[in-house]
Amino acid sequence: MASSIFAGFDRLPVVPPGGEPAGLINVLEILLDQNGNKPLGNYVRRIVTITEEEPAYRVVQQLRAARLGLAAVVDKKKKFRGIVSIEDLIRRLVSSAGA
Repeated sequence: MASSIFAGFDRLPVVPPGGEPAGLINVLEILLDQNGNKPLGNYVRRIVTITEEEPAYRVVQQLRAARLGLAAVVDKKKKFRGIVSIEDLIRRLVSSAGA
């Protein structure tokens, strides 16, 4: 987990094998926890799940309503495909509006 911080990632998705994303963990929260013997499930936070086809503006609305900065992206079969941040989406929307 410490290597994820050095790679610039402080939040990681929790995805059971072959399953839908269950949530996010904050790596710093785990590393800084004085009682580090807790099960991983104690650190899992909710996440917005979206499909690959969902329009960027709609995802931004969902993330703002949920007060979250990241969404898990799944395909039509609900298989985890990746993570998208609200910052990336807004940047994309602004650049496409200026084009």
